[in-house]
Amino acid sequence: MTRNFEIPSVMDTPLITRILERNVPYEEVYTSGGVYDEFSEPKLVEFMKQTMKGHFPKGHYIVKGSTDFYTEDPNEQKTEYKSSATIEFNVQ
Repeated sequence: MTRNFEIPSVMDTPLITRILERNVPYEEVYTSGGVYDEFSEPKLVEFMKQTMKGHFPKGHYIVKGSTDFYTEDPNEQKTEYKSSATIEFNVQ
């Protein structure tokens, strides 16, 4: 089943850094985010309700994430950042 949902979200704390060590797994606890409204596709609404309760339906997921933002120094000089990544995982 292909869902092809686009789930926008906002991060209010950019530039968080983390040092990763070779051969040491890194794990982050996921909390569902995103929104839906009365115009959203019913399948998206149901999916969001499930993930907000901490339950992903069984299946293979390909998640594509991207971000763009800027920082501003005390002299109001802007530095722009753009990044994207894709991860895959299975829920059994």
